[in-house]
Amino acid sequence: MSTRTSDSIEISVMRTLCKRFKTGYAKGLDLSSKSGILSYLSSSIDPNSYTDPSLFSKDCLLNSFLRKWKGWDVGIDCDKAGYDSWITAERLDFVTNNRLANTSLFPFGALCLISKIQRKIERVIGMSPVFDELDSLCKWGPGATCDIHHGSTDAAYKMSYSITVTADAAKHMARVIDDVWLSALQGSPFTIVRGNRVVMVPKNSKTHRVIAAEPTGNSFLQQGVGRYFRKCLKGFGVNLDDQSINQRLAFSCLVDNNSTLDLSSASDTLCRNLVHLLLPPAWASYLEEIRSPLSYFKGKWYHLQKFSSMGNAFTFELETLIFWAICSVVNEGRGPVSAYGDDLIVPQSGYRETVAALNYFGFVVNEEKSFHAGLFFESCGKYYHSLEDVTPAFQKEVVGKQLSELIRMHNRLYRWGVRTKQLHLVRDALTLIVNFTSTMHPKLKRLPRIPLNEEDSGFITVPSDLIVNRNGDFICWTLQEYSVLLHMIVPREILAFYAYKLRRPQHSNDSPDGAAALNVEHRTRLTKRVVWASSTTLLDSGTA
Repeated sequence: MSTRTSDSIEISVMRTLCKRFKTGYAKGLDLSSKSGILSYLSSSIDPNSYTDPSLFSKDCLLNSFLRKWKGWDVGIDCDKAGYDSWITAERLDFVTNNRLANTSLFPFGALCLISKIQRKIERVIGMSPVFDELDSLCKWGPGATCDIHHGSTDAAYKMSYSITVTADAAKHMARVIDDVWLSALQGSPFTIVRGNRVVMVPKNSKTHRVIAAEPTGNSFLQQGVGRYFRKCLKGFGVNLDDQSINQRLAFSCLVDNNSTLDLSSASDTLCRNLVHLLLPPAWASYLEEIRSPLSYFKGKWYHLQKFSSMGNAFTFELETLIFWAICSVVNEGRGPVSAYGDDLIVPQSGYRETVAALNYFGFVVNEEKSFHAGLFFESCGKYYHSLEDVTPAFQKEVVGKQLSELIRMHNRLYRWGVRTKQLHLVRDALTLIVNFTSTMHPKLKRLPRIPLNEEDSGFITVPSDLIVNRNGDFICWTLQEYSVLLHMIVPREILAFYAYKLRRPQHSNDSPDGAAALNVEHRTRLTKRVVWASSTTLLDSGTA
């Protein structure tokens, strides 16, 4: 481990926490050597081996805090690890595709299950796509595409140049483009491409996650499907705009006799033949035409066995629809189920049957993150042990001297202390961060401080340390992050964008002058403002 890493504020905070917690796990941690770090990154704790939620919450925080930190330098090729995981999923999909290819070989029980799932999905999305509604829901996403990298991903840029699209999706793109928009494009409106571009994004210290940058036109069409599925699912009690539903259900699993399930590489193991098997034929055909059949990575094209990966704008909604339908059919008569992507909650009485059904369709249940019975349950990032919130804090970014990141790290630990009623145990670590900030920013006359709320505009502190006006609201110096527009978009892009905007008035502009294409520089400044008492969670001054 480099000297720079060992002296970082993140490692110093971790050591301070270990010294203060004094648990067996804390005493065994060694972050001073490469072997110790590798052992830490590979270690896990079994929540059901704990009977005391406060003890578990401390060990869980230590086990999680720097698990995904981007500052580790232990010589692991994260790109290769991500690629190997991607290829492994493709091989699993190949096996599942072959097994699902011939329905005449299915056992009778599987046919009955599949038939019920098909009817369930048909009830949600209908027999076939309604293109008038789907086309109205299409939009330009904010991310990179197969030909447009980060830096030029705004809507005006995407729709003002020749639009990349796969051959099968081109006819659908031609349906939604109009003459005014067409006249704003120079040369050929479409560039036919074979598929998407593989992109590696950080997942944790040991591996990267493989996602796909879809062709620009495909992504536009996929957005319509994703938003349509999201709306349809909401009518059946599956709200993909609200993670708190699953989180609340996870809290009550202990008394409601429910289980939480998590899948490994869920989107990467959603294979083509399963989608064609479970969805109505017209829907499966349309999704097949607007997906990317191939992926480009390091000079090679890969024919995909999966139906779609993360990066495809309808993947999350599609996998939620399928997982919810499977769980609902398997657990019919046992009790309600819930799905948010691959975060699933089912009755304990149907846990084994649900796992068997998911395995049959090619999915892999992550046994380490699935909880059938016991005192611990987790879903959508919230952890509960013995009905106590023990959700850990994660420090992913390298802080360095960045004031905004120092504030966020401080506040994550402060909120953990409030959640677990152990604020006194992180006081030394909080003080360490504040003192480090003063050292790194000696010209800063005052540190931004705020009462406990959901913001990260200042260091959270107890109300007694803040100035209160006669209305009971807080007068605070806070850190404000803002953007400066560096230069405007060219007139041709404005013409193309407004040809689209006139037909899609529901899509709002981000820029005060009406243009959507922004090239900005992010800055910070301290400002004095009122923090309303109604927005805060007040603490007794003695708890800090």
